[in-house]
Amino acid sequence: MYTDSYNPDRQIHGLDIGTGASCIYPLLGCAQRPLWRFTGTDIDDRSITFAKTNVQINGLQNRIQLIQTKPQKPLIPLDEIGCHSLDFTLCNPPFYTSAQDLIFSASLKQRSPFTACTGSETEMVCEGGEVSFVSRMIDESLQVRNRVQWYTSMLGKFSSLSKVIEQLKENEVDNYAVTEFVQGSKTRRWAVAWSFDDKRPSMIVSRGCGSLQKSLLPFPAEQTITINAHDKATIATRLHSTLSGLIPIWNWESKLFAGIGFCDKAVWSRASRRRRSDTNDGKPTANSELLPKDMSFGFKISLETLDAKSEGSKVIVRWLKGHDSVLFESFCGMIRRMIQDM
Repeated sequence: MYTDSYNPDRQIHGLDIGTGASCIYPLLGCAQRPLWRFTGTDIDDRSITFAKTNVQINGLQNRIQLIQTKPQKPLIPLDEIGCHSLDFTLCNPPFYTSAQDLIFSASLKQRSPFTACTGSETEMVCEGGEVSFVSRMIDESLQVRNRVQWYTSMLGKFSSLSKVIEQLKENEVDNYAVTEFVQGSKTRRWAVAWSFDDKRPSMIVSRGCGSLQKSLLPFPAEQTITINAHDKATIATRLHSTLSGLIPIWNWESKLFAGIGFCDKAVWSRASRRRRSDTNDGKPTANSELLPKDMSFGFKISLETLDAKSEGSKVIVRWLKGHDSVLFESFCGMIRRMIQDM
């Protein structure tokens, strides 16, 4: 359930908004992932016609659904697709505000592109450009929320990134990710993703744009604590002993020097410890029916040796689940104090 690895047994349904004549993303997705399926939408009837031909040529009619929509209709037409929920949406939005904007942008390039631009005008241009388009996606996502696990979009202009992120923050969307795509020496693109779910992506995924100012990056979901005086085994014993007495759902893998835990509040706080001490000898409440999905906070702790010549170790605390960054920081603070007191 909580892994960064690709699960080949999981069936996935994605929506490609503005799939274009090539229908390239659904075709590539289905070629790479046997259990994935896609819905592609487009407002251009000619693009839909060519897309259907490409799908048929590749024999993927049973895995790729194509829908011709209209500019005034929803970008995320869950009812028209005929599904209650999607795993993700993707979009390569129209970059330009007008045909003149497109021509001006092309004139600024010192060299001609390596490949020809094959996008139709509806794929390249819309009123307000990509910021307006993605802003509309955000507005729709605020309505359907968890019916889509992850909303994603590419951006062609670095200046658009801050505007999109500011809109997410204004709407209190705390779980988002940004990254940068570098294609050779000439072309750069950016991507933003957001979710109303509480599963936190890894740092390499969520903070993959080093050129973006720190205030716009998502909250760091990982902290590393270095300790020079003790080896992994000593720290592991202390960690497991402490957390098994605090965390209601705690699973420690001694061979991997790693553990995953879930709780519903700051069970390590003095107030929580005092309440437990008054009721059940200071131990967490035993309940075999507790499940990670019912908890508001989840984490992973792993231990690594600093280097072959050192006895020191580092403790990596990864935020897996939740919306409360203060709770995560409080937990990391407790782990840090516990290790420093050894």
